[in-house]
Amino acid sequence: MRPRLRSDEAFELETFWWPPDRESRPPDDGSRPPSHGTLRFTPDHGVELTVFDLLADLNPLQDLRRLPALFGETLEHKPCVLFDALPLNHSRPLFGAHHRLVLRAHQFVLGEHVTSPDGIESKVFDVRLRGLREWVTTAHRVNTGQVRHGLSREGAPGGLSIKLPGSQLTLGFDWSERGGEVTEEHATATFAFEEPVALDRFVADWLQPLQDLIVLATREQSVLESLRIERYDERRAEQVHPAIRVAASSDHWNSWNLEMVRTSNVRLRPSREGEYRQILLPASALADDFEDPLRRWYELRWELREAGTSFFNNLNQDSAPLNRRLLDGMSFAESYHRLRHSGKAPLSKTEHCRLRDLMLDCVDDHPQRERYKRALDYANRPDNVERITELFARARSVDFAVDIQEETLPGELVATRNYLTHWGDRTTKVLDGVGRFHGVRRLMLVLQVNLLLDLGLAPDLVKACVDESYLSAVWEDGQ
Repeated sequence: MRPRLRSDEAFELETFWWPPDRESRPPDDGSRPPSHGTLRFTPDHGVELTVFDLLADLNPLQDLRRLPALFGETLEHKPCVLFDALPLNHSRPLFGAHHRLVLRAHQFVLGEHVTSPDGIESKVFDVRLRGLREWVTTAHRVNTGQVRHGLSREGAPGGLSIKLPGSQLTLGFDWSERGGEVTEEHATATFAFEEPVALDRFVADWLQPLQDLIVLATREQSVLESLRIERYDERRAEQVHPAIRVAASSDHWNSWNLEMVRTSNVRLRPSREGEYRQILLPASALADDFEDPLRRWYELRWELREAGTSFFNNLNQDSAPLNRRLLDGMSFAESYHRLRHSGKAPLSKTEHCRLRDLMLDCVDDHPQRERYKRALDYANRPDNVERITELFARARSVDFAVDIQEETLPGELVATRNYLTHWGDRTTKVLDGVGRFHGVRRLMLVLQVNLLLDLGLAPDLVKACVDESYLSAVWEDGQ
């Protein structure tokens, strides 16, 4: 297994670069040779390139603008690109000294010269995510006498293939050996499409939902570890000398891989003892029907759109202030209920229209009538307390031991959310201190249980997952 560039580990490359207005490597004829530079990557700061004698006429006071693309080449003559590079430091040469420029970027591609990430398309994307291996390998205890084992390299050497809407997902492993022993093993997720998919669409529609599922299922942080993109061009073999070309098939010469490094928007906390010991939903819990829940998950995430992205990004953070967790959780709960569980209107449509018209008959002024009409049109929709109450009631269908206080807590959470949003009059329902802490904890439990039910899981299975997960330890104190 050839080592990959990783987005979660630091690395350094010696490279040569040339201005973005030149698509090919400049000749070494002494006129304007490529500029030597050292490219360093760290997960916290992204890509930093220190390069000499490049863009020597740059004025740091006027030209501090991003460079859309900067072409380069490694010492092994492998093409690379730095996207949206921003000049950070610029030193003018004195008495013949070399011009030094420091650039920082958040995306780096190794393997091809492309002018923009939007121009990268492929039928095959291969990714590693933090937590993916633990998710697919962890066993699930059905009862005291039965355990479902997770996926393993020995048990499924070809991986597990799942048909999704528009894609084929294969979960498997790659590894390296030394002396006949495995020294490194990683779980991989390979997406195969019938038609080429643009990189940005793949990340938004396919990669991000999988990462969100890992965050929900393991309740640990997840980041992109590596991204490998398979590329194909039937004209590529023509550039190889015929005497060399006969050594392999045309597909061998026409295909190659790109590797992309992207700076994560999540700051990882240091590893801790006991990670992944009690995950919420191991893949082995879905062993009887893995494909259907995974398909439901993708459909759910596509429907939740930005509301889901915001919620899972916040869930993936190391830690957040209590008030922010409450506001984020309540915002997602309202959007999630509106999109997935709209609820019954308090009145029938006929009765609502009759009462609305009676009230509007009291308003003669046309501008004011339209104002009140818009407000009254919303009067027959569920309010936030009703929405949160329905989510709590749905979670209560799972017979777990936690007292989620479904009769009183929804109203208290809404009152607290309104107070933190508007800082208006403080009512007796606003939660404080320990009460607010446990209220947020119960809200997150309810949202997670609702999402598991949306996967089509039976309440008994959800109960088993909750009882075997970290949640059982969280609530041992009865809180």
